[in-house]
Amino acid sequence: MNIFNSPRIRERKQGFDLLNELLKEKVKCNIIHYSCESFVTNHGNTPRVTSICVMNLRTSQTKSFSIHLQAQFSGLDFNNLSSSEYDNLEKIMLEDFSAFVALNATHKWIHWNMRDSNYGFEAINNRIRILQGTPFQIPDDFKYDFPRILGRIYTYGYEKKQT
Repeated sequence: MNIFNSPRIRERKQGFDLLNELLKEKVKCNIIHYSCESFVTNHGNTPRVTSICVMNLRTSQTKSFSIHLQAQFSGLDFNNLSSSEYDNLEKIMLEDFSAFVALNATHKWIHWNMRDSNYGFEAINNRIRILQGTPFQIPDDFKYDFPRILGRIYTYGYEKKQT
């Protein structure tokens, strides 16, 4: 058996190919992360999105979207918001984020495990739908789950602690 044609070597090459694809056009790559309310204490409700941060891979310029910023922009006391005020501020924040996505429609989105309706792009869009907003569109081919790329390169046990 040729060691350079093994499944592990092919998978590792695929990981490096994905990484090189991102590094080739850094200006069109956004790294995204978001925070939300607790999954545990929400009693079956979809967790509210509290903030979203997007950083351009080449320029490191970062765009932040958050409920607390929206409260400040609106002249509201963040520590004394009613539930309806929270919903309204979250909706405004998510609409701003959706507009940002539309302006960056051809960009690649690098994320960390944001791949389902519990935590991910779909979860954000679900919050937008719940708040009666218009969801954004990012084709799946433009989403890059960074831990999966690392898993291809270093195997999927790369993050386990060494004892």
